[in-house]
Amino acid sequence: TVKHKSAAMGEVCTNKQLEVIGVGLGRTGTCSLRYALEILLGGKCHHFYELRESGRTNFKLWRKAMEQGDLSKEEWDEVYQDYVAAVDNPTKIFFRNLIRHYPEAKVILTIRDPESWYKSFRFMVNTVYTNPVSIKLYEWVKFGNDFKKFMSLLRTKNFVGSTARHEDKEFSIDGYHRHIEEVKAFVPPERLLVFNVREGWEPLCNFLDKPVPDVPFPRANDTAFMADKFRLNRMLDYTEKFLIVAAMVACSAYAFKFQYI
Repeated sequence: TVKHKSAAMGEVCTNKQLEVIGVGLGRTGTCSLRYALEILLGGKCHHFYELRESGRTNFKLWRKAMEQGDLSKEEWDEVYQDYVAAVDNPTKIFFRNLIRHYPEAKVILTIRDPESWYKSFRFMVNTVYTNPVSIKLYEWVKFGNDFKKFMSLLRTKNFVGSTARHEDKEFSIDGYHRHIEEVKAFVPPERLLVFNVREGWEPLCNFLDKPVPDVPFPRANDTAFMADKFRLNRMLDYTEKFLIVAAMVACSAYAFKFQYI
């Protein structure tokens, strides 16, 4: 455990060093792995959803990482303060950097059937990354310009090239296989677990040297669940989005009218 001064908060924070780094592509069971690791390690696991849910995300540092390709060890510690593990985007984009910065961390590569992965990946891109202008405007107002720039960079670096090619099945599946081979070539075998969440607790617990919990293995965020959650979130958010956008339009109209009085 390391104590450091948070530049964003101006106070001393306790940072639990990352124990596990998840390097699997999105839609390979990373959400289920997230909850499984939180049960086994007794701490929080960083996931793409944390970017919006936690309210503590330092988009300035994530933007810097995207633009420069890396951060200092102290900056990575700030990004992952209070987390014992990290999976999914944007973590997996920087897996080489993080594996070097956290030499004691174990590495988990989640995999699944390539055909089912592509179907789920394509759905994700068509829902998460293709938001209408009103939602992008809402996100900019709520999270600021650093979030907007970060998401723009994430759209180009999220996958093996660009999510703009998500309709190209052959390209996407080739990228899926290439990512797996790149991870296997980079990570020492003794630090790496290649894991399908359908295998459940046993291989994961053996790898982490943890007892098997007396609870079912988490099953979260499959494609059907993601579709339902996305529709629900859209409905819940539309009121807030409408009010923000309407307020901005009203202010602009008032300012325009006032200008010509």
